[in-house]
Amino acid sequence: MTVGQKASLSLLFAVVLFAAFAVAAFSGLFDLVESRFYNPTISRSYDKSLGEAVKASDSYHSLNLERFKAVLGTDAVMRSFLPNMSAEDAFNRANAFGKLQTETTGLAGLRLVDSAGKRIHFSTFPEDIQKQSQTETIYRNYGDSGDRPFDELVAPENSDGRVILDPQSNRFIYSLPFKDSFGVYRGSALFYVSQNGLVSHLLRSGQMSVGEQAVLAGDKGVILKVPQVGSEALAAHVAEVWRDGLSASPLTITEATDTSPPLVLFSKATKLAGGLGYIVPSSSFAFPASMKWLLLGSFFVTAYL
Repeated sequence: MTVGQKASLSLLFAVVLFAAFAVAAFSGLFDLVESRFYNPTISRSYDKSLGEAVKASDSYHSLNLERFKAVLGTDAVMRSFLPNMSAEDAFNRANAFGKLQTETTGLAGLRLVDSAGKRIHFSTFPEDIQKQSQTETIYRNYGDSGDRPFDELVAPENSDGRVILDPQSNRFIYSLPFKDSFGVYRGSALFYVSQNGLVSHLLRSGQMSVGEQAVLAGDKGVILKVPQVGSEALAAHVAEVWRDGLSASPLTITEATDTSPPLVLFSKATKLAGGLGYIVPSSSFAFPASMKWLLLGSFFVTAYL
Protein backbone atom coordinates (compact mmCIF):
# COMPACT_ATOMS: atom_id res chain seq x y z
CA MET A 1 0.00 0.00 0.00
CA THR A 2 1.42 3.35 -1.02
CA VAL A 3 1.79 6.37 1.26
CA GLY A 4 -1.01 8.13 -0.56
CA GLN A 5 -3.35 5.20 -0.10
CA LYS A 6 -2.52 5.04 3.61
CA ALA A 7 -3.20 8.75 3.98
CA SER A 8 -6.51 8.43 2.15
CA LEU A 9 -7.54 5.47 4.31
CA SER A 10 -6.60 7.37 7.48
CA LEU A 11 -8.61 10.36 6.30
CA LEU A 12 -11.61 8.13 5.60
CA PHE A 13 -11.46 6.56 9.07
CA ALA A 14 -11.00 10.02 10.63
CA VAL A 15 -14.04 11.40 8.79
CA VAL A 16 -16.19 8.42 9.82
CA LEU A 17 -15.08 8.66 13.46
CA PHE A 18 -15.50 12.45 13.42
CA ALA A 19 -19.03 12.14 12.07
CA ALA A 20 -19.93 9.57 14.74
CA PHE A 21 -18.39 11.73 17.47
CA ALA A 22 -20.14 14.87 16.21
CA VAL A 23 -23.52 13.10 16.25
CA ALA A 24 -22.85 11.84 19.78
CA ALA A 25 -21.63 15.27 20.90
CA PHE A 26 -24.68 17.17 19.68
CA SER A 27 -26.99 14.39 20.88
CA GLY A 28 -26.10 14.85 24.52
CA LEU A 29 -22.35 14.56 25.08
CA PHE A 30 -21.87 18.32 25.14
CA ASP A 31 -24.75 18.62 27.62
CA LEU A 32 -23.02 16.04 29.81
CA VAL A 33 -19.69 17.89 29.64
CA GLU A 34 -21.49 21.15 30.42
CA SER A 35 -23.33 19.81 33.48
CA ARG A 36 -20.58 17.57 34.88
CA PHE A 37 -17.47 19.62 34.22
CA TYR A 38 -18.01 23.11 32.80
CA ASN A 39 -20.80 24.35 35.11
CA PRO A 40 -19.08 23.27 38.36
CA THR A 41 -15.87 24.94 37.20
CA ILE A 42 -17.64 28.24 36.49
CA SER A 43 -19.54 28.03 39.80
CA ARG A 44 -16.31 27.49 41.75
CA SER A 45 -14.78 30.47 39.98
CA TYR A 46 -17.66 32.78 40.93
CA ASP A 47 -17.73 31.37 44.47
CA LYS A 48 -14.00 32.01 44.92
CA SER A 49 -14.29 35.53 43.51
CA LEU A 50 -17.21 36.29 45.83
CA GLY A 51 -15.19 35.02 48.79
CA GLU A 52 -12.44 37.53 47.95
CA ALA A 53 -15.06 40.30 47.69
CA VAL A 54 -16.36 39.35 51.15
CA LYS A 55 -12.85 39.71 52.59
CA ALA A 56 -12.47 43.10 50.92
CA SER A 57 -15.87 44.24 52.24
CA ASP A 58 -15.07 43.20 55.81
CA SER A 59 -11.69 44.92 55.56
CA TYR A 60 -13.36 48.13 54.38
CA HIS A 61 -15.96 48.24 57.17
CA SER A 62 -13.42 47.26 59.85
CA LEU A 63 -11.08 50.02 58.74
CA ASN A 64 -13.89 52.59 58.89
CA LEU A 65 -14.96 51.47 62.37
CA GLU A 66 -11.41 51.71 63.70
CA ARG A 67 -10.95 55.14 62.11
CA PHE A 68 -14.21 56.41 63.60
CA LYS A 69 -13.37 55.00 67.05
CA ALA A 70 -10.04 56.80 66.98
CA VAL A 71 -11.71 60.15 66.29
CA LEU A 72 -14.30 59.60 69.02
CA GLY A 73 -11.47 58.99 71.47
CA THR A 74 -9.86 62.41 70.98
CA ASP A 75 -10.14 64.88 73.87
CA ALA A 76 -11.91 67.56 71.84
CA VAL A 77 -14.63 65.17 70.71
CA MET A 78 -15.08 63.59 74.14
CA ARG A 79 -15.71 67.06 75.59
CA SER A 80 -18.63 67.59 73.18
CA PHE A 81 -21.09 67.02 76.04
CA LEU A 82 -19.70 69.75 78.26
CA PRO A 83 -22.20 72.60 78.75
CA ASN A 84 -19.58 75.22 77.92
CA MET A 85 -17.26 73.91 75.25
CA SER A 86 -14.13 75.96 74.69
CA ALA A 87 -13.42 77.62 71.36
CA GLU A 88 -10.22 75.59 71.09
CA ASP A 89 -12.07 72.29 71.57
CA ALA A 90 -14.73 73.34 69.05
CA PHE A 91 -12.02 74.17 66.53
CA ASN A 92 -10.12 70.91 67.15
CA ARG A 93 -13.33 68.89 66.90
CA ALA A 94 -14.31 70.49 63.60
CA ASN A 95 -10.77 69.99 62.33
CA ALA A 96 -10.78 66.29 63.32
CA PHE A 97 -14.07 65.63 61.57
CA GLY A 98 -12.99 67.62 58.51
CA LYS A 99 -9.85 65.52 58.23
CA LEU A 100 -11.93 62.38 58.67
CA GLN A 101 -14.16 63.34 55.75
CA THR A 102 -11.16 63.78 53.46
CA GLU A 103 -9.75 60.38 54.51
CA THR A 104 -13.02 58.44 54.23
CA THR A 105 -14.43 58.12 50.72
CA GLY A 106 -18.18 58.62 50.72
CA LEU A 107 -18.47 59.99 54.28
CA ALA A 108 -21.54 62.23 54.10
CA GLY A 109 -21.56 63.36 57.72
CA LEU A 110 -22.14 62.37 61.33
CA ARG A 111 -24.34 63.01 64.33
CA LEU A 112 -23.73 62.64 68.05
CA VAL A 113 -27.11 61.73 69.57
CA ASP A 114 -27.74 61.32 73.30
CA SER A 115 -28.67 57.96 74.82
CA ALA A 116 -32.38 58.87 74.87
CA GLY A 117 -32.34 59.41 71.12
CA LYS A 118 -33.66 62.96 71.48
CA ARG A 119 -30.93 65.55 71.55
CA ILE A 120 -28.32 66.06 68.84
CA HIS A 121 -25.15 67.28 70.55
CA PHE A 122 -23.17 67.71 67.35
CA SER A 123 -23.78 67.29 63.64
CA THR A 124 -21.97 68.03 60.39
CA PHE A 125 -25.29 68.25 58.51
CA PRO A 126 -26.27 71.92 57.96
CA GLU A 127 -29.97 71.06 58.10
CA ASP A 128 -29.54 69.94 61.73
CA ILE A 129 -28.56 73.45 62.84
CA GLN A 130 -31.43 75.44 64.34
CA LYS A 131 -29.50 78.45 65.54
CA GLN A 132 -25.86 79.46 65.35
CA SER A 133 -23.77 82.31 66.70
CA GLN A 134 -20.08 82.93 67.15
CA THR A 135 -20.15 81.29 70.56
CA GLU A 136 -22.96 78.74 70.35
CA THR A 137 -24.60 76.26 67.98
CA ILE A 138 -28.02 74.82 68.76
CA TYR A 139 -29.11 71.67 66.92
CA ARG A 140 -32.60 70.36 66.33
CA ASN A 141 -33.88 67.35 68.23
CA TYR A 142 -33.54 63.92 66.66
CA GLY A 143 -36.77 62.23 65.64
CA ASP A 144 -38.16 64.63 63.06
CA SER A 145 -39.96 63.32 60.01
CA GLY A 146 -37.47 61.50 57.82
CA ASP A 147 -35.21 60.41 60.68
CA ARG A 148 -34.76 56.67 61.00
CA PRO A 149 -36.11 55.36 64.35
CA PHE A 150 -33.34 55.71 66.90
CA ASP A 151 -33.93 52.26 68.39
CA GLU A 152 -32.77 50.83 65.04
CA LEU A 153 -29.51 52.78 65.25
CA VAL A 154 -28.56 52.91 68.92
CA ALA A 155 -25.11 51.61 69.91
CA PRO A 156 -25.29 50.06 73.41
CA GLU A 157 -22.65 50.96 75.97
CA ASN A 158 -19.38 49.02 75.57
CA SER A 159 -20.47 47.58 72.22
CA ASP A 160 -17.97 47.36 69.38
CA GLY A 161 -20.13 49.34 67.01
CA ARG A 162 -22.08 48.04 64.05
CA VAL A 163 -22.84 48.68 60.40
CA ILE A 164 -26.47 49.34 59.45
CA LEU A 165 -27.66 49.35 55.85
CA ASP A 166 -29.89 52.26 54.87
CA PRO A 167 -31.43 51.52 51.45
CA GLN A 168 -33.51 54.71 51.50
CA SER A 169 -30.38 56.83 51.08
CA ASN A 170 -28.02 54.16 49.67
CA ARG A 171 -25.73 54.55 52.67
CA PHE A 172 -24.12 52.62 55.47
CA ILE A 173 -24.68 53.96 58.97
CA TYR A 174 -21.87 53.18 61.39
CA SER A 175 -23.20 53.31 64.94
CA LEU A 176 -20.68 53.48 67.79
CA PRO A 177 -21.07 54.16 71.52
CA PHE A 178 -19.88 57.57 72.61
CA LYS A 179 -18.38 58.49 76.00
CA ASP A 180 -17.54 61.86 77.49
CA SER A 181 -14.21 62.95 78.95
CA PHE A 182 -15.13 61.28 82.28
CA GLY A 183 -15.70 57.92 80.63
CA VAL A 184 -19.48 58.09 81.02
CA TYR A 185 -21.62 56.63 78.23
CA ARG A 186 -23.55 59.49 76.65
CA GLY A 187 -25.10 58.15 73.47
CA SER A 188 -24.44 57.02 69.91
CA ALA A 189 -22.17 58.42 67.23
CA LEU A 190 -23.75 57.92 63.80
CA PHE A 191 -21.46 58.10 60.76
CA TYR A 192 -23.21 58.14 57.36
CA VAL A 193 -21.15 56.73 54.48
CA SER A 194 -22.31 56.37 50.88
CA GLN A 195 -22.17 52.91 49.32
CA ASN A 196 -19.88 54.49 46.72
CA GLY A 197 -17.15 54.24 49.33
CA LEU A 198 -17.42 50.45 49.27
CA VAL A 199 -17.57 50.46 45.47
CA SER A 200 -14.35 52.49 45.31
CA HIS A 201 -12.65 50.08 47.71
CA LEU A 202 -13.75 47.04 45.71
CA LEU A 203 -12.55 48.69 42.49
CA ARG A 204 -9.12 49.37 44.01
CA SER A 205 -8.86 45.80 45.30
CA GLY A 206 -9.85 44.34 41.93
CA GLN A 207 -13.14 42.84 43.15
CA MET A 208 -15.25 45.02 40.83
CA SER A 209 -14.78 46.32 37.31
CA VAL A 210 -15.45 49.82 36.03
CA GLY A 211 -19.08 50.06 34.92
CA GLU A 212 -20.39 47.49 37.40
CA GLN A 213 -22.77 48.68 40.08
CA ALA A 214 -23.50 47.69 43.65
CA VAL A 215 -27.03 47.87 45.07
CA LEU A 216 -28.27 47.55 48.64
CA ALA A 217 -30.67 44.62 48.96
CA GLY A 218 -32.88 46.32 51.52
CA ASP A 219 -31.18 46.11 54.90
CA LYS A 220 -30.06 42.52 54.26
CA GLY A 221 -26.86 43.05 52.29
CA VAL A 222 -25.24 44.20 49.08
CA ILE A 223 -25.42 42.69 45.61
CA LEU A 224 -22.76 43.18 42.94
CA LYS A 225 -22.71 42.72 39.16
CA VAL A 226 -26.30 43.96 39.03
CA PRO A 227 -27.79 44.62 35.56
CA GLN A 228 -28.54 48.29 34.90
CA VAL A 229 -32.13 47.52 33.90
CA GLY A 230 -34.46 46.49 36.71
CA SER A 231 -31.88 46.83 39.48
CA GLU A 232 -34.40 48.09 42.06
CA ALA A 233 -36.76 45.17 41.48
CA LEU A 234 -33.85 42.73 41.67
CA ALA A 235 -32.63 44.28 44.92
CA ALA A 236 -36.09 43.94 46.47
CA HIS A 237 -36.32 40.32 45.32
CA VAL A 238 -32.89 39.42 46.71
CA ALA A 239 -33.78 41.10 50.03
CA GLU A 240 -36.84 38.87 50.20
CA VAL A 241 -34.75 35.78 49.38
CA TRP A 242 -32.28 36.70 52.13
CA ARG A 243 -34.94 37.59 54.68
CA ASP A 244 -34.83 34.17 56.35
CA GLY A 245 -31.10 33.68 55.83
CA LEU A 246 -28.70 33.47 52.94
CA SER A 247 -29.68 31.13 50.14
CA ALA A 248 -27.68 28.19 48.86
CA SER A 249 -25.43 29.10 45.93
CA PRO A 250 -26.04 29.23 43.07
CA LEU A 251 -29.78 29.96 43.02
CA THR A 252 -31.84 30.89 39.97
CA ILE A 253 -33.92 33.91 40.96
CA THR A 254 -35.60 35.01 37.70
CA GLU A 255 -37.19 33.34 34.71
CA ALA A 256 -36.05 33.79 31.12
CA THR A 257 -37.62 36.63 29.13
CA ASP A 258 -37.55 37.64 25.47
CA THR A 259 -34.66 39.99 26.17
CA SER A 260 -32.62 38.27 28.89
CA PRO A 261 -31.75 34.79 30.19
CA PRO A 262 -32.52 33.66 33.75
CA LEU A 263 -30.40 35.30 36.45
CA VAL A 264 -28.45 33.36 39.05
CA LEU A 265 -27.58 34.53 42.58
CA PHE A 266 -24.41 33.63 44.49
CA SER A 267 -24.50 34.50 48.22
CA LYS A 268 -22.02 34.70 51.08
CA ALA A 269 -22.22 36.22 54.57
CA THR A 270 -19.97 39.08 55.64
CA LYS A 271 -18.97 39.67 59.26
CA LEU A 272 -20.28 43.22 59.52
CA ALA A 273 -22.77 44.12 56.79
CA GLY A 274 -25.13 41.22 56.12
CA GLY A 275 -24.92 39.27 52.89
CA LEU A 276 -22.87 39.89 49.78
CA GLY A 277 -24.04 38.51 46.46
CA TYR A 278 -23.27 38.23 42.76
CA ILE A 279 -26.01 38.27 40.11
CA VAL A 280 -24.91 36.64 36.87
CA PRO A 281 -26.82 35.51 33.75
CA SER A 282 -27.34 31.79 33.33
CA SER A 283 -25.72 32.10 29.90
CA SER A 284 -22.39 32.35 31.76
CA PHE A 285 -22.74 28.62 32.48
CA ALA A 286 -23.39 27.59 28.85
CA PHE A 287 -20.64 25.62 27.11
CA PRO A 288 -19.32 28.14 24.50
CA ALA A 289 -19.72 27.26 20.83
CA SER A 290 -16.04 28.04 20.25
CA MET A 291 -15.03 25.40 22.78
CA LYS A 292 -17.38 22.89 21.16
CA TRP A 293 -15.75 23.37 17.76
CA LEU A 294 -12.30 23.30 19.31
CA LEU A 295 -13.12 19.96 20.92
CA LEU A 296 -14.47 18.58 17.63
CA GLY A 297 -11.43 19.82 15.73
CA SER A 298 -9.06 18.29 18.26
CA PHE A 299 -10.84 14.93 18.00
CA PHE A 300 -10.61 14.98 14.19
CA VAL A 301 -6.88 15.76 14.19
CA THR A 302 -6.23 13.08 16.82
CA ALA A 303 -8.27 10.47 14.90
CA TYR A 304 -6.44 11.30 11.66
CA LEU A 305 -2.99 11.07 13.19
